[in-house]
Amino acid sequence: MENEKRSGILRNFKSIYFYLVCFVTLMIIIYNTAQLVYDATEIIFPTTYTPAKIDMVRMYQGDEFIKKSVSLEEFIKMQQEQIQNDQKRQKIYAIKRTLKEVAFLLICIPLYLYHWRKIKDE
Repeated sequence: MENEKRSGILRNFKSIYFYLVCFVTLMIIIYNTAQLVYDATEIIFPTTYTPAKIDMVRMYQGDEFIKKSVSLEEFIKMQQEQIQNDQKRQKIYAIKRTLKEVAFLLICIPLYLYHWRKIKDE
């Protein structure tokens, strides 16, 4: 009788463990899928930020803005360079995040499926 009680407790503990692992991995899968969609849209339709002149002055303090007055053409050129650099950096960052999300999914989906099959077999 005591052995039956212990095996019942172990079975309950095992079931709780499997359900808990399934729950956690499912939450990770849902979150990473949402992030993957967000990152993919960020790669396709990147968010662009156009720095204002005051922001450019703050970035280049001690350089051209302080030493001399920057012409409008030079300012526009600098602004475009800054925008292009920001877009490249954002795209690289979005690609890295996308790869991270894919890696999480490649790890969590099999883990979830394994534990879910174990639950169904019991």
